[in-house]
Amino acid sequence: MKYYAIRTHDQKTIEKILAKQLTTINIEKLTRYKKILKEDDVVFLKISGDDALKKFQYLNTLVAIGRIVQEAYDIESPPPPKRQKLFKIDVELEYILSNPVSADDLYCYPETKNSLSIGASTKGMPNQAIGQLNSDNKGEFIIKALLDMGVIQDNINNTKILKRYKITDNKLKKTTEKILCLS
Repeated sequence: MKYYAIRTHDQKTIEKILAKQLTTINIEKLTRYKKILKEDDVVFLKISGDDALKKFQYLNTLVAIGRIVQEAYDIESPPPPKRQKLFKIDVELEYILSNPVSADDLYCYPETKNSLSIGASTKGMPNQAIGQLNSDNKGEFIIKALLDMGVIQDNINNTKILKRYKITDNKLKKTTEKILCLS
């Protein structure tokens, strides 16, 4: 099982998420990881978009967790000069966060740092719609942070969620000190 972060600005998809519909959504116009995206891989879904193009009012934040249920399909070649083929995947939404989560919200969880467009970034963020989160167990740490924040939950100690994502412990570093940044 691999973890991916996906950003979407598709307003139909965002409408379903904002309506808290646990459903299967279609993620289009992807260009990376076509051969390695597999069914059952975990997806952290972040909604984004330019304010002028939004049909709904929302912040560009992490809003849901899902699983890939249909690997790459409808592969198409865009017109020149673009060379990368575009494809789609289907993602079943498993959890819609009770509150959207920004990178600032995850700041006190150092293990989520540099997790693409989700956690706080010290290296800059690639401008890609999809990225893989498998280094340093980033995906597991994001789930643990979301559990700690209370934006996803299933029972008193969240054992179903931990088991669902094959997480064997719930240990997580949390910075509680206030850090003063001087300019």
